[in-house]
Amino acid sequence: MKLDPAIKRMIIMRINLIAFLVSITVMNVCASASAQSISINVQQAPLKEVLNQIKKQSGYQFLYDKAQIESSKSVTINVKGADLKQVLDLCFEQQPLTYEIVNKTIVIKVKPRSLGDRITSFLKSLKVTGKVTNETGQPMAGVTVKVKGTDQHIITDKDGFFSIEVADNKVVLLFSYVGYQIQEQLVSNNTNLTVVLKEAVGQLDELTIVSTGYEDIPKERVTGSFSTVTRTQLEERISADVISRLDGITPGFLIPNKRIPVGSKEAPFSVRGRSTIFGNTRPLVVVDNFPYDGDVANLNPNDIETITVLKDAAAASIWGAFSGNGVIVITTKKGKVNQPLKIDLNVNCTTSQKPNLYYGNAFLNSRDYIGVEQFLFSKGFYDADINNTTTRPVLSPVVEILAQQRNGLITADAANGQIEKLSSIDVRRDFDKYYYQHGLDQQYSLGLSGGGNKSAYLLSFGYDRSRSNLVRNDSERYTFNFNNYYNLIKNLDLTIGASYVSTNVSTNNTGISGVNVGSKSLYPYASLADENGNALPVVMTYRSTFTDNPGDGLLDWKRRPLDELNMADNTSNLFNIRFNPSLKYTVLPGLNLEVKYQFEKQKSNVLNNNSADSFFARNMINSYSQLNGTTITRPVPLGGILLTTTGDLQSNALRGQINFNRAIASKHEISAIAGAEQKEIITKSFSDRLYGYNSENLGLQGAIDYVTRYNQYKNVSSPATIPTGKSISQLNNEFISYFANASYMYDRRYSLTGSVRLDQSNLFGIKTNQKGVPLWSTGLGWNLENESFYNLSWLPKLRLRTTYGFNGNIDNTTYGITTLSNINSKNIDGLPVYSIIASNPDLRWEKVAIWNVGLDFSSKNEILSGSIEYYQRRSTDLIGTALSAASTGTTSYKTNIADMSAKGIDVSVTSKNIDRIFKWGTTLNLSYNKDVVTKYNTTITAQSLVQSGAGTLTSLVLPIVGKPLYSIYAFKWAGLDGQGSPQAYLNGNITKDYSALIATKEYDQLYVGPARPVVFGGLENNFSYKNFSLAMNITFKLGYFFRRTSIDYSQLFNTWNGNADFMNRWQRPGDEAFTNVPAMIYPNNVANRDLVYTYSDLLVEKADHVRLQYVQLAYRLSPTVMSKTPIKALTVFSNVNNVGILWRANKHGLDPDYFNSIPEVRSFSIGLRSTF
Repeated sequence: MKLDPAIKRMIIMRINLIAFLVSITVMNVCASASAQSISINVQQAPLKEVLNQIKKQSGYQFLYDKAQIESSKSVTINVKGADLKQVLDLCFEQQPLTYEIVNKTIVIKVKPRSLGDRITSFLKSLKVTGKVTNETGQPMAGVTVKVKGTDQHIITDKDGFFSIEVADNKVVLLFSYVGYQIQEQLVSNNTNLTVVLKEAVGQLDELTIVSTGYEDIPKERVTGSFSTVTRTQLEERISADVISRLDGITPGFLIPNKRIPVGSKEAPFSVRGRSTIFGNTRPLVVVDNFPYDGDVANLNPNDIETITVLKDAAAASIWGAFSGNGVIVITTKKGKVNQPLKIDLNVNCTTSQKPNLYYGNAFLNSRDYIGVEQFLFSKGFYDADINNTTTRPVLSPVVEILAQQRNGLITADAANGQIEKLSSIDVRRDFDKYYYQHGLDQQYSLGLSGGGNKSAYLLSFGYDRSRSNLVRNDSERYTFNFNNYYNLIKNLDLTIGASYVSTNVSTNNTGISGVNVGSKSLYPYASLADENGNALPVVMTYRSTFTDNPGDGLLDWKRRPLDELNMADNTSNLFNIRFNPSLKYTVLPGLNLEVKYQFEKQKSNVLNNNSADSFFARNMINSYSQLNGTTITRPVPLGGILLTTTGDLQSNALRGQINFNRAIASKHEISAIAGAEQKEIITKSFSDRLYGYNSENLGLQGAIDYVTRYNQYKNVSSPATIPTGKSISQLNNEFISYFANASYMYDRRYSLTGSVRLDQSNLFGIKTNQKGVPLWSTGLGWNLENESFYNLSWLPKLRLRTTYGFNGNIDNTTYGITTLSNINSKNIDGLPVYSIIASNPDLRWEKVAIWNVGLDFSSKNEILSGSIEYYQRRSTDLIGTALSAASTGTTSYKTNIADMSAKGIDVSVTSKNIDRIFKWGTTLNLSYNKDVVTKYNTTITAQSLVQSGAGTLTSLVLPIVGKPLYSIYAFKWAGLDGQGSPQAYLNGNITKDYSALIATKEYDQLYVGPARPVVFGGLENNFSYKNFSLAMNITFKLGYFFRRTSIDYSQLFNTWNGNADFMNRWQRPGDEAFTNVPAMIYPNNVANRDLVYTYSDLLVEKADHVRLQYVQLAYRLSPTVMSKTPIKALTVFSNVNNVGILWRANKHGLDPDYFNSIPEVRSFSIGLRSTF
């Protein structure tokens, strides 16, 4: 029977669409069927072999379902010079299949049954039910149950159950699931089957299920953008935290830099860039179905089974107003039913190098630095400070020596001798000796798991100890994880989970950057200890001629950094507990109800105990001491000073959910969830300062008068109250949410998904909560490999999907109601002071619209597999600052006034390069992301813009319409003039009008490029030979810029901050042809001269680089070796982390991940993983 012309056209259009998607051209066959004779002589040959012979001889193409051909009957045929139709009739005569010729293509399909056959089949049909589990007894959802030789199939539900009508008891059922061996089962007389699927060796079954935190979905039904990280991948890198292990192995995931400043608004990691300007920048982290409100660094990587990263609207929008920055779903390890006791032990030890204190050029050697001081002294630069007997400002040792020489207190020879001795000192040598050491980290993890018929359990214990490469800095972490599953009664399951984390951290050493002289940097010729290791003083608050003999009964006023290091007692401890029980009741196969609850509590305590001998305590006591003749009174009592900060977080979340998952009439698969949840988060913080503290008896010395303004000792012009250090805050956030998500799949070919969520919160304005505008998403998927016309044997898996929808984002610092904040309860009159945040009833969540299209593919035998995705994101209603009306009593308020957009590509491709006894596999993860601000009102000057740098600090995020949010702006450098002064371009002309340069608002002239990577990713290579394996990861970041430091004469003169570029400065006419470092002039009174040089594009470097992140070598002992021991598996490994940069674009040897700070050091690990 001929096909209808419309059907013919549809088939041809689908073939053309496939050709477009995979970028190939199907060659048309020149010969016609009528002109082609065919000769075949085979006995009991597979049908596929016969079809291949026909294809070669006729030039016709075949389209068929592989499963149908593989389950067909063998063919015996002997023809010579026969035409095509005659041969095909003989081939399909005894088959349950038939064929149709469409142009030059032969379409093979199931032979339709006659009405009589259908009636007979119905009368004889059997209903077969059963359950599918894995080898450990866990139910398997999403397994395909197919009648062999037909296209009839159904899908197991969430609990592994299935029900299917078959013709008779001679039918064979095929059970298939990605990553598992296909199982055949003859129905016979057993109509209630229990089927156990075995894992297919060498395949990653972990990748077949994705978790959203609300449900687990078979990957073939997913339309959204997901990336899954397996336990094996996590184990390839050694670290105490989870997030750093994702770097370079997850498309779209980025750790932008490793040195984010304190107080930064930037998140330490991102998913597909940033979707907000001033709102919450962190991706949502979900642990075991609920958002994790604590610090994700507390999670023990050894407790984690898989991590799923949700990147687009369809994947993440189920989380509503929390999902605008992406969602990271962490699933911890669980026990398995019908599993004997299993003990897992993981132990490793890591040692790290000392940091390189000689890195970069942000240091000026002592001899050149002293030369600057001598020059400035000769010009009278220090005279005002030398003659100041009121505040007695600090002077460096060299300036004190020069002043003594000028005053005739020492001879010139004596002064020169002292200065020459100081010129040979490099303070970095003392820091390297006394402040730094080799780091040592230890990790121990023990897990016990197992289960019976109706229960499963898991207990895990972890202990981490870290000795930092900073002397006297160390930390400990204890973790406990518990998960139990019980089948209480038929259809009712109880799961109880709990976790406990406790950390103790000592931070007594801030390193070389933490030892300063008040607001000044430490001079390079300082000595921290004498030749015997005894601590030496370093000037701090006042000049040494005063602190040497403070008199008047004052305490010793000298600061000795080495003593301060040894006396420091700065500790912090934290504990976090989570308790999350859940109940699931199965109403019908495929329909169940769930109630889940989570309680989380986190408490932290930070103690900075400044003992009575510490400089902090002595300086505070002396500064407030009051002299009356020979009598001294101390408003700040003798003793130590204890600074405390206590934080408390508590959250309660309750969720009710209905789940439906059912296959209907063999071709229809429906999965849906709907529910509601309520969550409350309460955070509290309290800080205090205790004077006269005695750590031995925990006592305090008397009451403190915080009201009186005391004259500062030797500085009566600046009376001040004693700092209280007291602050208290409490924040209550309430959320109510309603959600639904559904997916429909037809005939394993077409998928339709949708989700909707409504969030209400006390963070939003009243009008927003009343309107209740939902966030939603929808998606489409097309499994082309399941189409009857699809017959690309070299590309057996091809899937197209697309989604569109809205995610949301919130800003926890912004409120929809007027808010009062107590900022100090002890001022001059004793009355409390409050700050006011104006109300905004229209305040609403930020909305993020995302369109995503993806193509998943896999070649034959998975030689090449992966996915390619393109997305566009548009963020609207972003929160920013707007001016208030004068009548409100406030100058500004937060509201929804800004927009952003972004586009990007995520590529993940895995190849099996060699797959023999020696194996080599490669995975490339490549991402492209570029954002632009599309709406924001700002009128800032060039000075503010260039000083925003990379936009890292909260106060320096300066969005400019048409530019990436994180951008580098700089003055266009035009070289030095004949006197060594900086020049720059303004409106195309060279100028030294620095005032005009810093005032310009021609932003396009200042823009250099993005300050965050536009292209980034990783290249993983895995090698194995017998029991040996080698894994290595290369990360790359491209298409962005960073600003390096150079000499700034204002800082050199006033804050003692030197730079090695000083040695290349302009010194005489003609030097401008060889150097770009400006001349040192005195007086340095040319306004903004230093600023134009410091923020010129001369100092902007390309940040592109490629890094070898880690290498791990492992050896797995053979099971035969351990057969007589209780050990079931044992792997020993060694690991090198942060191996080094392979290539960088800048020529200064700088590491762009760390800007101008000291980079992370290389570390070496050894360890073992064993199972008993």
